Amino acid sequence: YITISIDAIIVYIYYTEVIEKTDILTGLLNRRSYESHIRNLREASEILFFDVDEFKEINDTYGHSVGDLCLERVGHAILRSYGNKGNCYRIGGDEFCVILNRNLDSVTMLNHAFAERMNKEREKDKRIPYVSVGHAFFDPEKNDIESAVNEADKQMYYWKQKRKSERNHIRQKHSS
Repeated sequence: YITISIDAIIVYIYYTEVIEKTDILTGLLNRRSYESHIRNLREASEILFFDVDEFKEINDTYGHSVGDLCLERVGHAILRSYGNKGNCYRIGGDEFCVILNRNLDSVTMLNHAFAERMNKEREKDKRIPYVSVGHAFFDPEKNDIESAVNEADKQMYYWKQKRKSERNHIRQKHSS
């Protein structure tokens, strides 16, 4: 009975730890896990940030259940595209991160695969949004993690603003 009790305690501890580090909606690792990983990162990695475009409008137009569906689909596409090359996180409402620690030179190919998965999701459901992605290389011998995180974030916002400007330009053309 002692062995069974000890096994049960170990399983409970493991299960509790997994639950505490997992985002319920997407199944990805959560912000707590992300912050722990970033704080302890000591190997060369590619840091990717993702932000769902016009997410507030999705919630306002279709409701939070559709917003949740969008987040689930984005999370699934991230996991399928990057999951076997690194760790995938949901770090905020509509913000995601991937820390690649394998096949770092394949980030362009992986980003393309992610974009294709999202295009297929939009073919099935027009409410599925675009996702802006930025990335930066972290090398502990050449730069600090904060610089890499800031660069990835800055690049992601560049693409987000660029796509927003393009959408506004198209809307203005159609309204004239």
